Amino acid sequence: MGVYKAWLIKLAAVCVVLVMLVGGFNYMVDPLWAFDHANPFNDRQDSINEREQKSLHLAYTDQEYNALLLGSSRSTVVDQHQFEGVKMFNYSVPAVSIEEFNEYIHFAKKHGHELELIVLGLDFFTTNETRKQTEFPSEYFETVEDPLHRFKTLLSMDTFEYSYKNAWSSLIDTEQFVRRYDRHHTAEFQQISQEDKDELIEGDLRRYKGIHYAPSYQYHSGYKNQLQQMVDENPDTDFIVYVTPVTEPLLRLLYEQERLPDYTHWLREIIEVFGGVYNFMTINEVTTNMDRFYDAHHFYAEVGDVIAARLQDEEVEEADFGEWVTEETFEEHIEEVRKSLEAEAQ
Repeated sequence: MGVYKAWLIKLAAVCVVLVMLVGGFNYMVDPLWAFDHANPFNDRQDSINEREQKSLHLAYTDQEYNALLLGSSRSTVVDQHQFEGVKMFNYSVPAVSIEEFNEYIHFAKKHGHELELIVLGLDFFTTNETRKQTEFPSEYFETVEDPLHRFKTLLSMDTFEYSYKNAWSSLIDTEQFVRRYDRHHTAEFQQISQEDKDELIEGDLRRYKGIHYAPSYQYHSGYKNQLQQMVDENPDTDFIVYVTPVTEPLLRLLYEQERLPDYTHWLREIIEVFGGVYNFMTINEVTTNMDRFYDAHHFYAEVGDVIAARLQDEEVEEADFGEWVTEETFEEHIEEVRKSLEAEAQ
């Protein structure tokens, strides 16, 4: 009996040690961003599930943010540290729906982040009412706000797998992640070969033609109301709004699919709510240069830096990138966009 008891004690001790090692390693790497520490093992972070990762960070961080940047995966590579005079957090997430933005604003404020500024990166694909919303932030918030959740994740083997990949990438400086973050929440897309890029662009064009710009497209009847709600519920917050750039082939496809009237209506609604918008979604020096994009609609971080500078009215080399459009200049701007697309089509 004593032999079995001793064996059980040893087994239990081994299990405790293994649990401590897994938990300690997961804490050190922190792939879900539940803690604030930085070290050589977590310098590179995979974008696992940014809705959960970024919400965990906002809920438990010691940092106090007074500004948010909201957008899709395109806007994740706009560096939050490039905005002067505010403590900005980039809360952009992949495949976002316009309905999600208000929820992220409420969540940030609920956790003590008093917002003086909100920067909105808007994408035309979110205006498609037939596009089903697939992510619901409230589900993530419920999980994140469980006081035991972030400690439970430390004992998870799934978390351990993420930790191992992040630590390996950090230590040997690999390009294994499509989009990676550093520990200061700065994101960038990996560099790929021209062959791989051409394949991605071709796939994006097929997908947008069949879904986002398809004949079944219907303009989102509640889009303007969603924008107005953000303004009404945050009367003491300033807004800076921009339209994200896409490559010239994707913008030309919009024109060919006869979506220009919807694009025009979209810009008009944005201006009616916010008074003006920085429009990067035109034929310009950046959107005609495929080297500055990962695929047909995700730009590299260097372009994100130009966007951040332009939003702060800094002078940039790309003079035709990001025109400030108001009610007074709207008709002239749309005519310029139309003419440039017609010229490209000829």
